[in-house]
Amino acid sequence: MSSTGRTDLPYRRGRSDYAGFRAVIKAVGTGPRGSRALTFDEARDATAGLLAGDVSPVQAGAFLIAMRIKGEAPAELAGMTQALRDAARSAAPTRCPADARSSPARAPSTA
Repeated sequence: MSSTGRTDLPYRRGRSDYAGFRAVIKAVGTGPRGSRALTFDEARDATAGLLAGDVSPVQAGAFLIAMRIKGEAPAELAGMTQALRDAARSAAPTRCPADARSSPARAPSTA
């Protein structure tokens, strides 16, 4: 936390690194008559970019609010879910010791 009381978050200035994100925001955020549902691939790629930090905080907020206002279509939810699954796989531990999960706590031996 900084001296001003705000949390210090990484700040991206300007446009995103993900080139298609502006088009995605435009597709979902142009109002009831102009917006459209994203395809599975568009939703997956947009969510993957968002999770990877490839978009600015302002773009992330605009996308999420626009999606919430528009409502999510089944293909969009499926694409977002796939991106979350892919991200979870890459963040999952590769190995978990079996004895650490299942064995009860033992008192130290004094012998």
